[in-house]
Amino acid sequence: MRLTWRLLRMIKSFPESLDFYSQYNPSPLSMKQFIDFGKAACERTSFLFLRKELPVRLANIMKEINLLPDSLLRMSSLEMVRGWYVQSFLDILNFEAQDEETAEIYQSFCDTLMRIRNRHMNVVEMMAQVSGADWLRVDLYLTLSQFRVTAKKNPTFRSTKVVMF
Repeated sequence: MRLTWRLLRMIKSFPESLDFYSQYNPSPLSMKQFIDFGKAACERTSFLFLRKELPVRLANIMKEINLLPDSLLRMSSLEMVRGWYVQSFLDILNFEAQDEETAEIYQSFCDTLMRIRNRHMNVVEMMAQVSGADWLRVDLYLTLSQFRVTAKKNPTFRSTKVVMF
């Protein structure tokens, strides 16, 4: 029951959390900094950094996805990707206000990161589906619709040759 109330509070505060974290820019890390951090950082440092950095990155990605045209946002593959990002964002927010720093918390955080990684393994392929043939189909439909509207409004436009390549 306690988990259910916690989940309900998180879902209610989701839009505010998304807006809060998306106002920040992700920390710029070069590959060298990333590798150096991985070699030298302890569990505690990684935990403290990632529990604040990942919500920022996920929130910014979700905001960018929401800027796509409505015709793309309605595609099932993109809806699935959006759902993955929402779930990952909520998973990371579970650790946002974690006061305790125990080995169990670190292990739980690590397990959560592994689930998120596995969940997002197919994001590139799913987005390729959206931007590939589906996008061409939507773009062609919109182009043809615009052509029909223009042809109806302008009779001289109908006599013009249309070349497709």
